[in-house]
Order: sequence, then structure tokens, then C-alpha cells
Amino acid sequence: MKQGIIKMTVCTLLAVLCLGLGSCKKLKGVISKAVSSQETEMPTKHFKLEGGSKYQDSEAKFTLDMDYPQGDSKAAIMLRRLFYEMSMEGPCTEDIQDGQVMFDKLLAKYKEANSPENMKQELEEGIGDGWYYNIRFKKEWENENVISYTYSADAFNVGNATSSAWIKDITLSKADGRLLGWEMFKSKADVKAVIDDLLVTKYGREGADMYDQGIPMPDAPLFLGNGIRFDYGDYSIVSPHIYEDTGEYPCCLLTYEPYQNLLTDEARELLGLKKGETSNAGPTAPSSSNNAQQDDAFFIQLVKAWDKLHNEKRYDDYENCPYTENVRFYGSTLNGHDAARQVQSALLDNPDYYQNSEQIRIYRENSKRVRCDFEKHTTQSGKKRMYPSYLIFTEVNGVWLIAEESDAVTDSNLSKRKNN
Repeated sequence: MKQGIIKMTVCTLLAVLCLGLGSCKKLKGVISKAVSSQETEMPTKHFKLEGGSKYQDSEAKFTLDMDYPQGDSKAAIMLRRLFYEMSMEGPCTEDIQDGQVMFDKLLAKYKEANSPENMKQELEEGIGDGWYYNIRFKKEWENENVISYTYSADAFNVGNATSSAWIKDITLSKADGRLLGWEMFKSKADVKAVIDDLLVTKYGREGADMYDQGIPMPDAPLFLGNGIRFDYGDYSIVSPHIYEDTGEYPCCLLTYEPYQNLLTDEARELLGLKKGETSNAGPTAPSSSNNAQQDDAFFIQLVKAWDKLHNEKRYDDYENCPYTENVRFYGSTLNGHDAARQVQSALLDNPDYYQNSEQIRIYRENSKRVRCDFEKHTTQSGKKRMYPSYLIFTEVNGVWLIAEESDAVTDSNLSKRKNN
């Protein structure tokens, strides 16, 4: 007991030194938050098991890597049920709480499908020289209201070098075990439009051209701490074999900023997002950020937000200007508000103007300055053009603003004039 008291006292003193002597209230909040997090975290047990069958030199190997939900909460029971149905490929007939028992049941199913007799037949028919089959059931994120899991599986045939891989995204309400999906968004169509843009930007047009009706809708969203991820099974949207080449499933991430206004009020509350943070946090405006080191998806979304401003003719609707106080604007240095007014005036004079930025590439000049190069495809008066363009964003007091805007055509013309 005395040793525990000493340990607790040392930890508390270290925390006070880190936070400052005048931060007792803050320290209390940190401790309270840590305790609260431990109390609301769903208990899981990690299993990494393997087994299989053999026939001569041919082997069928099965591995299972999972964070198996524990306890009797509605969410834990639902997660175990979903895992049973996906892995056993049939309706759940029992709530198996022991992960080892679940593995044994799966292994028996796998051995039955890969019995020595079946393996012998496959060898004789020349369609196989062993199989590797892997299942993963991983906890991705949780807060006090929701928990997110991914179920993924891949198989590889050694003899004919064929493989397959797929993934299922799962987010549940902890209160009632309810699956949270597309009803968490105000408009499924709006979300689909954003997903399509991000996927084409990330993987090119190849994936979109594989389908007459465009890119298919993902099965479900996966809600995480830093945004909403949409996963696709291998070969479902793009080629070549992304999973086989990289070990990652094709996906895109919508960070909560600048897209949280696509969510319903219930969704924002469950995810712990502050209400009312949508004035400059939606797809119509570059938004604030507490961390200057954003991922590529964040800046891709800012460029797409810039597109949306043009297409909706809403440059003058901003409460805050999208530009820095002084912006380098197609070769001229202008006041940011003056640049925004020029854009809005031109848009109103050309109501049929439309633009879409593709093939967005991110280059970090430093921690507070990021350049985005892209193809700007425009349509006006029935004519389509493409301009190699760029935006340079800079972080000012936690907000990413446009510090420079231009395109290669303008820059080339200005350079020729200067040389002449």
C-alpha cells in the first residue's frame, strides 16, 4: 500500500511540473479524463492464433488476429454476433464469449474445407498447391459513445498465385449496440460526390472507368477519431492489385474538418464534435486546425472546397476570407478581400462556369506552408479546358489560408512579358 501511495505521489508531482504549478484545475481535468476513458473503454482480449492442414508438401494455413470483445454489453454482444456471421458465413446460433472457443470453431470449419482428400484432389486437378487464409478483427477506435471495428480477410492460392481480399467497416453505438451507417449523414448523395472526387484524385480515373455507373458506393462508413474512412475490397474500385502490392485496402478519409457539416446533429454528438462548428468547417471553406501537420487528405479536401466555392458562386458568403491578408494572385499581390471580390464578380458574370480539380499532389515546403499542384478542369459556354494549377496554403493562427493562387499558363505568359 505504501509503495502504491509513493508511486501515485511521484506521478502527480511529475504531472504538476509538466503542467505548471498554477494548473491544478487542469491537472484535475486530465486525471478525470484519463479515469473516465478507462471506465468507458470496452474490454477486449487479443488473440493471434494459427492452425491448418497438410497433404504431402501442400499446406493449408489459417491465421486469426483479433481483438475479441468481452463482457455483456449490447455492443460487445453485437460485435461477437457480427464476427460469427462473417467468419462462419452463416447466421449466428450462439454467443461465443471465449475467443479461443471461437477460433477452434473456425479452425474446424477451415480444416473440413481443406481436408487431405480435398487437397489431394486439388493437386491432381492442378488448381492448387496450398492455401493461406487470414482473418483480422481489429478495434480501430472508440469514445464513450461509439466503437469502431474492421473485419478483413484475405486468401492466397500458392499453386496458381490467385488471391482475394475484402474488408467490412463496423461502427456501433455503445448504448444499444445499433449499427451506425449512412443515416449519420444529412445526404448520402453529397457524401458520395465527395468520395468520388477523393478516390479519382488519389487513384486516377482508372477506377471510375471500370464501371458504367461510376464508382460503387462503399458498404458502410468507419468513424474514427480523425475522420470518416471508406474502405473497399481489393479490385473493387481500382486496378492493379493495390492490396497485394501495398498491404493496404483502397480507401479514402474525410477528415472532420472541413466536412463535419455533412453529419447530422446526432452524429456530431455521438462522435464528440462540438456543435455549431460548421460556419467555416464545411466543404465551402478552408477551416481551422489545431495541428499544422495535416495529412494529404486534409489539403485535398481544401482544394475540393475551393472548387465548391467557385461552382456555388459563394465567394462573398464567407464570414472569413479564404485568402491571407495579402495574397499572390495570378502574378499580382492583392489584399485578400479584394481578390475574393474579384473572383465573385467574375463568377457572377459567367453563371455557367464550372471547375473540378483532379490529380492533386501535395508538397510540404515547411510545417506552415503547403503547395497543392493539380489539373483544373473548367467548363464555360460549352467549352472545356484544363489548366495545370496550384494553390499554396499557409497556416495563420491555426487556420489554413490561400497565400498564392495561379496556374502554369498564367505564369508562362507573365514570364514571357517580363523577358520581352
